[in-house]
Parts: sequence; structure tokens; C-alpha cells
Amino acid sequence: MVKNLIDSTSDNISQIQHYIATSDHQSCQQLLHKLRGSYATLGADELVKHSLQLEHQLDSAQIVTQQSWQHFFSVYRQSCVELHAIISEHSLPVTESGSELDLSHLHTLLKNQDMAACTLVAKNRLQLEQLLSEVDADKFLHQVAILDFAKAALLLQKYLPTDATGK
Repeated sequence: MVKNLIDSTSDNISQIQHYIATSDHQSCQQLLHKLRGSYATLGADELVKHSLQLEHQLDSAQIVTQQSWQHFFSVYRQSCVELHAIISEHSLPVTESGSELDLSHLHTLLKNQDMAACTLVAKNRLQLEQLLSEVDADKFLHQVAILDFAKAALLLQKYLPTDATGK
């Protein structure tokens, strides 16, 4: 159940953006309510708080600013990253020290928008910080944290073996 919630993050954000664009406040409110209920049971208090605020604003026909939506999406993504890390920590064996990170596999996960990329990054953060330049490592980790896997994959691409990129 939790994995499905996390995996549907991008779809839910797209759906909310569609509702905003079409001024379908009732559907947007319903989806926010559903998300709030689901994530409340998992202890994602910050997400619950922002969902409730947006629901009330929509219910009272107040204008919700673009900044408010962006902040909500950021909190939503971060909540999912944190929940995914917790789940992964308890369900997967820790990578043995000395085992090498497979950048090609990580790149594929990122290109496929697979949340397993978060686990791989979390478990191999030190290796990534050593393999990538300091600037690229910071950008890469940020992109993964906000679940922008496409940008993270682009950053990682120049560090792949040449046969993995098709060049």
C-alpha cells in the first residue's frame, strides 16, 4: 500500500496540476483530501498540514498562489522520499562496503522513474559523492530528493562508461 502511494506521486501531482489548470476545484479538493487521509496514517504531518490548508482555501474559494502549490508539491515529494527511505532501510539489505555502485543500473532506474533509485542513492551516497564532482554531486542529490529523476539522469550520464550511453 505504501509503495503504491509513493509510486503514484508523479501522477497525483500531474492530476492536481490539471485540476488547477482547468479550475476543477472540487476534484482537486477531493484528491487533496484522499492524500491527506492516506499520509496522515503514515505520520507525514507536514504534508497533512499543507493538504488541509489547501483544501480549506479551495473550499472557501480563496485564490491559491502558484508559490503555495509549489511548496505543497515540494513537501509532497520530500515526504515520499523520506517514507521510501524508511521503507527501504527496513526491507533491503545494506550494501556491503567495498561493493561497487553500478552507475548504469542507477541511470536506468532514474530514466524509468523508478523509486528504487532513491534507495540506491541513499545507500551509496558516499560513493556518489566520490565519483561525481562536488557541484554535480550536490545537484544530483538535490534532483533525486525532489524526485526530478530526468534531470538526475542527465547529470549522471556524463559519468557513465561510454558503452552504457551508446557513445
